[in-house]
Amino acid sequence: MKKMNKHEKEFWDQYKRWYLDDIERCFKSSANFATMTLILTTIDSLGGFYNGLIKTKITKIYKCSSCEVIKKIKKKKWLVPLGGKRLKLAKEIYNIKGHSYEVSGNRDVFVNFIKNYMNNFYQKVLQGTKEKRAVEILYSHFRNGFVHEGGPKFGTGIYKSDSSELFKPYPKIGIFMAINLTSFYKYFKNAFADYENDLFDIKQPERLDRWRVRMNYLLGFK
Repeated sequence: MKKMNKHEKEFWDQYKRWYLDDIERCFKSSANFATMTLILTTIDSLGGFYNGLIKTKITKIYKCSSCEVIKKIKKKKWLVPLGGKRLKLAKEIYNIKGHSYEVSGNRDVFVNFIKNYMNNFYQKVLQGTKEKRAVEILYSHFRNGFVHEGGPKFGTGIYKSDSSELFKPYPKIGIFMAINLTSFYKYFKNAFADYENDLFDIKQPERLDRWRVRMNYLLGFK
C-alpha cells in the first residue's frame, strides 16, 4: 500500500493553495487573461507531475567509424519514467540508477494530461484548421500564446458565457476557436480533482510513483 507521507502531503496541500486560490481570485475579479494564463501554466505543472518529468544530464558515446576516437558528449534532456501502454516503443531510453526513462518534453506532458483528464479537448477535431485536434490549438495558440506573448494567438480568443459549451468559432471575425472561460475554469477544476483522486488511489500506485519523481526533482532530492 502506497500513500503520501506527512512531508509529501504538506507539499501537495501547499501546492493546491498556491495554484487554485490564485486562479479563483483572478476568475472572480474578471481578470480573464490572468485566469487563463494561470490555468494553462497549472496544466503544464500537473502534466509534469502526472508524467514524472525531470531534466538531467545524459552522456552519449560516439565512436568514429574510420578511427578509434571515442567522444563522450553530455547533454541535458527532459525525461519521464518509461512505462504505460503504447503503440510504438520509445526511440530514446536511458537507465538512471536502475530505472528506465524515455525522452519527453513540455508539450508531451501537457498533451498527456489533457488526454487523460480533459478529454473533450483531446478528442475534438477542428474543421478549417487542417483537421487539428483542439488540444493542439490549446497548446500552440493558447498555452504558448499566453505564456510567451501575453494573449491568444491569431485566430483564437476567449469569452465568458454561462452556457456549458467549452469553445466555439466566430468565423465572421476570423476566429476559429474561442474558449468559454467560465466552462473551461469549471472543467479544469474537475480535472484537478480527478487527478488528485487518482493520486490517492492505492489501486493506481504508478500515479504516486511518478508524482514523487517530479516532486523530488523540483525539491532537489536525489
